[in-house]
Amino acid sequence: MNKTFNLLAFIAVITLTFTACKKKAAPISVYPNPATTYIIFDATSNTDYKNGEITVKDVQGNIIKVFRTKDSSRIQWQIDTFDRGLYHYSYTADKMKTQTGKIGFN
Repeated sequence: MNKTFNLLAFIAVITLTFTACKKKAAPISVYPNPATTYIIFDATSNTDYKNGEITVKDVQGNIIKVFRTKDSSRIQWQIDTFDRGLYHYSYTADKMKTQTGKIGFN
């Protein structure tokens, strides 16, 4: 029992340490918001953008688009073929906390 408790305590410490080591990501700019024909995700202020990922989901939680910021820190997405409404995005880069937000398509 004592070995099990020690193992669980060790795992908890490692988990907390790993979580605390993650830095807050430099903000990704998303504009224009709300958008009509295109939207821009701009991570040029983030020096770790090269290993980033932007995921866009509809309000039901379905993934509708995923962008990788490996080759470009600025992505322009043509949205004129997508339904109008509210969408959620998340931006994650290596060793960074995830940034989330909402975007509207008019």
